[in-house]
Amino acid sequence: MITRNVISKMKKNGLVIDGGSGTVKRDAIRDCAENRIELLRVDIRNSFRAQAELILSSEAFVNSIQGKKSMGEFEVVSGGIIGKIGDVIVDSISKPREIIGIADGEGGLLKNTKKFKRNLSSVAKKFKISVDKNT
Repeated sequence: MITRNVISKMKKNGLVIDGGSGTVKRDAIRDCAENRIELLRVDIRNSFRAQAELILSSEAFVNSIQGKKSMGEFEVVSGGIIGKIGDVIVDSISKPREIIGIADGEGGLLKNTKKFKRNLSSVAKKFKISVDKNT
């Protein structure tokens, strides 16, 4: 609580930031005005909007980008899912438009994908995606 005692120890032209409703006593508010001490309250309305936007964008990411689908002997993965060696990584699990590469089983991409060309071809055919020659 910010009280008259706190305000009395402040210099004129000071600044008090009220961190929430009701944390500055009424008489301290009057003393701020009398001593030219600016009193501001943090406005958190913008934070509510930002939090709501974060929740909605996270939900969209989890529901349409991130995930995995079985292709029989391997899986198609996206959005930070760590695939097993040979799994095919795509840009979006719900509507893949790009093949990122072949999972190395440790969170990265295999450099040599010749052994898994069949996996690449299967995904490309199923989702009508062209395979980059460098993949």
